Amino acid sequence: MAIDLLAILLCAGLVPMLLGRLRVALIPGYLLAGVLIGPVLGLVSDADRISGLASLATVLLMFTIGLHFDFRSMRSSATAIVGVGVGSTALSSVLLAGGAMALGLTWESALAVGMALAMSSTAAVLKLLQQRRELHRPHGRLSFGVLLMQDLCVVIVLAVIPMLGEAKPVAEEHLPHLHPAARVAVVGAMIAMGKFVVPRVMHAAARSGGAELVLVLGAAVALAAAVETKLVGLSEELGAFVAGLTLASSPFRHQLAGQLAPLRDLFMAVFFTAVGLQVSPADIEGCWWVVGFGTAALLGLKFVSITFFSWAVGASPAVATRAGMILGQAGEFSLVVLMVSAGVGAIDTRTRAISIAIVFVSLLVTPVFVWGSGRLGNLKGFGFQAPWVRRSVLSESGEEGDEGAVAAVLHEPVIIAGFGPVGRACAERLEKKGVAYTIIELNARTVKTQSRLGRSIVYGDATNPAVLESAGLESARAVLLTIPDDEAMVRACRVIRRLNAEVFIAARSSVLSKALEARGIGADLVMVDEIAAAKAMSDAVVNELHKHEEKQGV
Repeated sequence: MAIDLLAILLCAGLVPMLLGRLRVALIPGYLLAGVLIGPVLGLVSDADRISGLASLATVLLMFTIGLHFDFRSMRSSATAIVGVGVGSTALSSVLLAGGAMALGLTWESALAVGMALAMSSTAAVLKLLQQRRELHRPHGRLSFGVLLMQDLCVVIVLAVIPMLGEAKPVAEEHLPHLHPAARVAVVGAMIAMGKFVVPRVMHAAARSGGAELVLVLGAAVALAAAVETKLVGLSEELGAFVAGLTLASSPFRHQLAGQLAPLRDLFMAVFFTAVGLQVSPADIEGCWWVVGFGTAALLGLKFVSITFFSWAVGASPAVATRAGMILGQAGEFSLVVLMVSAGVGAIDTRTRAISIAIVFVSLLVTPVFVWGSGRLGNLKGFGFQAPWVRRSVLSESGEEGDEGAVAAVLHEPVIIAGFGPVGRACAERLEKKGVAYTIIELNARTVKTQSRLGRSIVYGDATNPAVLESAGLESARAVLLTIPDDEAMVRACRVIRRLNAEVFIAARSSVLSKALEARGIGADLVMVDEIAAAKAMSDAVVNELHKHEEKQGV
């Protein structure tokens, strides 16, 4: 197994790196790496040897998605987002299933393929939108909301897929007497544990062992939930998602998601490469026309369904069209659903290979469609609004304009990293000025106390990119680095400047050398404790001398 894993990791690193020069995304690169070391070169002949790692990848992926699933972020447009996400996913599944049946698949296999390909790529789309700085524009918010709802729909799809297959889960064979109500009770017990028990344990771990124990316990919770749902005949991905969802409202979710991200990415590389191992060119031989036709049908049908539902709930024609073009591809969850479908016998090997090839091609052309959608941004007054919608948060009206821009600047959040004496003083002054802020703090007691007081606070390390992004770095106007650790301050400054080139960075340092280093890597303002103290003391002395001279003059 060690040799197989070595071959997978080496190829999964080298092939995407070479393809990256051609602007090819990571996931197609991993798939191609798997095809090369498996069916083509024969370096790895048995993908089952690393199936455990591949399964762990999907568990961690679903757990971290559950952690990021925050309903509050969609509060202002929840109804519209749910309508577009659920409606377009359902319609795309039906249309794609119909196309698959026209090509000769049974309705069970066609439905499995249709539901798989209806899922768009969260990784590819969000990365492209962030690079283009369009994530917070109307079409970006709409696309993100649809992706979020698709992630939630994956849980339902993974629960339905086993019903379409011929092979029963192992748990079903050993527990044939288990009533569906008992399974619901098990999931309910998991939710209750995650809501009332696990956060208390996390708080105790953070107080005694810090972020390291939080990571260990978080991973244990994800695996325990996955094992529990698998034992009662449900998918392990469902359990991992529920576990993440129950912790999504806890203050530890940002730090936990950031800590698990590198491990998740590593296992996901193994998973996608393992998917490529099971795709033989011989399975697609003579069916390239099906891949081409299927990709065109996928992009076209998803474009129609997403554009229609977006327009129907109030998005302007330009915003709806851009969302349809951006979300037309299949994604990482398509591969997960296809692998689960093949595992339960819902689809055969040939169908899986052709479907994976369609996913591969659709991901390759995604950057072209995202670029093409940008051309529509210049078309003002394009089309007409849905007549039954008077006003919608998905409309592009009000996006431009000086008043809106000024209001946005005044209400953009500030991030305070570190809530010691300096951080508290900064927070108090910002509150007096009516400026909103979010705190990043690693002290669990402080996080708990400030949360009770109603302050927006994130448990985590300010040097962790995921924590910074979760705290709102992308939309923040300023970051105050008040942490007393100079080394951590410099690392945080470097990460912040890499993630957001425009945000204003103000930091404090105890020594001049670290202040100069921070200024060199992008800090806009650095206050040195020694110099600030010297300035305050000298100013006080000068003022006192002036007062004395004035008295003498009188």
